[in-house]
Amino acid sequence: MKNQEKYRNVPHGELIVENGVITIPSIFMFETITQVQSFLHSCKMLNCTVNFKNEGLTATPDNEAKTVYYLAGYGGIMAHPKFAEDYIQYLFHKNDMSWDSVKSEVE
Repeated sequence: MKNQEKYRNVPHGELIVENGVITIPSIFMFETITQVQSFLHSCKMLNCTVNFKNEGLTATPDNEAKTVYYLAGYGGIMAHPKFAEDYIQYLFHKNDMSWDSVKSEVE
């Protein structure tokens, strides 16, 4: 059975190559984290490595624990884009933010 048939229900499963390497421009090209997980699981079954270029993340069949850790972070951003917007906002204004500017008040 060809991989295209076997993994036809996996988002972009036609790209999976047994014992191969796939370079994807960004993890955010997938619509949901579930799609990413399904794709990576299928890649693992076929001993296929996936490089996410933008994120600098390489998912190999044997580094699942590290990949799951990163997926949790990216999954949060995919599900809630405001997380990324908040962080970008912080990066643009972090010179204006300091612990010295934090004030405690009694209610």
